[in-house]
Amino acid sequence: MDWEYKNTDYPHYKHYWDIEIGSWQIPWNEEIFWRDMYDSLSKREIKKYNMLDWAEKDYSVNEAGSTFTVQGFDLSYVGVILGPSVRYDKDKKVIWFDERYKSQEYMKGYRMMEDGTKVNITSQIAKNELRVLLTRGTKGLYIYACDSELRQVLKESVLCKES
Repeated sequence: MDWEYKNTDYPHYKHYWDIEIGSWQIPWNEEIFWRDMYDSLSKREIKKYNMLDWAEKDYSVNEAGSTFTVQGFDLSYVGVILGPSVRYDKDKKVIWFDERYKSQEYMKGYRMMEDGTKVNITSQIAKNELRVLLTRGTKGLYIYACDSELRQVLKESVLCKES
């Protein structure tokens, strides 16, 4: 994840994420519920929402999810934002993740091997996460890349139509 938490003054949820790209922004998963809906719902309605997975909630169409919120779901259409850390290396013709990748769990992406050596698997985990996100849409996939070179490569690809 390339966007950091921001502090808010909302009483029920101390931190939230808004993904911002230029002047466009979209709230992170569950933000609309906690910011805009929580106070207006009864305890029964809150319990109903809590029993549903994020992707099944009606307000989730106006929020950004993650691998953790869409994993296991087949959605009709998916939009994926490739954040600033996802870069295209034109010499190697590969996509890679740089130091701007903010997820604390992935930054600790070391595994102990059988021989006792530690191997950083951050990049592999990030690639697996990206693969999950890119395979959730059954009818279509929309991709936006913050990196201009990667955006250009995607536009030039056979599988991509610019609208």
